[in-house]
Amino acid sequence: MVCLMAKKAIEKEKNPGKKKRFEAVRNLIANERFRFILGLVINIFAIYIAFTLLSFFFTGKIDQSKVENIPLGDLLTNKGTVANWGGVRGAYISDLLIKFKCIDKSRELMGGAETMKAEKYQLYRRYNIEQLNKYADAVLSVSQRTAEIMMERGLKPEKSKVLYIGTKVAEAQVGKSIAHKGSVLTIAYLGYKRIDKGFYFLLEALSLLDTRIASKVNLVLAVRGATVEEVYSKVPNISKVTIFNGYSHHELKHILNDVDLGVIPVLWEDNLPQVSIEMVSMGVPILCSSFGGASELCGDNDFVFEGGNSIDFINKLSKFVEHPNLIDKYWGKAMKLKTMGIHYRDLMQIYE
Repeated sequence: MVCLMAKKAIEKEKNPGKKKRFEAVRNLIANERFRFILGLVINIFAIYIAFTLLSFFFTGKIDQSKVENIPLGDLLTNKGTVANWGGVRGAYISDLLIKFKCIDKSRELMGGAETMKAEKYQLYRRYNIEQLNKYADAVLSVSQRTAEIMMERGLKPEKSKVLYIGTKVAEAQVGKSIAHKGSVLTIAYLGYKRIDKGFYFLLEALSLLDTRIASKVNLVLAVRGATVEEVYSKVPNISKVTIFNGYSHHELKHILNDVDLGVIPVLWEDNLPQVSIEMVSMGVPILCSSFGGASELCGDNDFVFEGGNSIDFINKLSKFVEHPNLIDKYWGKAMKLKTMGIHYRDLMQIYE
């Protein structure tokens, strides 16, 4: 009983304190002066927010690349570098409220989520280009096309340097065709069974070949997962199909031994496909898509077709089928491939 009495006594002692604090808060809220000051602060903040939101419609595009993916703390260190009338905090808040909350949600409701992802990536890329322009002494590109794309995206031309990669396979480059020409032209595709690499484009384009031309073409594929039945179902008129389940470097000579012409049918701006260097090193000329840097290995336009254009591809290929000796023209303008030693030397010249 004594213990219970003591506990109740303690609770009675605590309750008056809580009650007093509650009354103090209630009195503060009821106080006219406090209400005036609180209302004034809220109004000032609301005006500031409205001010920054209004500024967003004039300066948002300028500030987006600086605001995107950068913590607020880092933004504050760049004080004075944003155009928003509300300063760094204003740029961050307005971008957050308008772009990410309002626009994102409305576009998602209208099915535009993928568009927003693309826009965010563009902003991220723009920010990286700005950082390269600000801090990098040089930006090395593995092909001229790669350098062109970087400069199209905003990289300063004086920062850009083209440095073709060196490879071990280039140490044994032949510099001439190794296949013995006959009545049938053997073409080869090495790489992945993927849309972007042009595997399916190649089969579709070959299906458009005139029957007479197709009967003079052998196809070699070094692709994992491809089957002879699958290929013949798409190009039934082709003379012969040979498939290797992928390849390794030591198998290249065997795979390419009878190949007259390699095909690089990429459908995107592939920097400089390694397979193109491997083929040329082994004495196999290449017929290339205009996308990416593979076409730079030879300066002859007869060996370049418009990327993704099936008709242009089969026209170029048909010409070589009918006149196989024209393939030797490739070596007249072919680039000398770089070995690892030469690549190292070129790198050191830049860093020194």
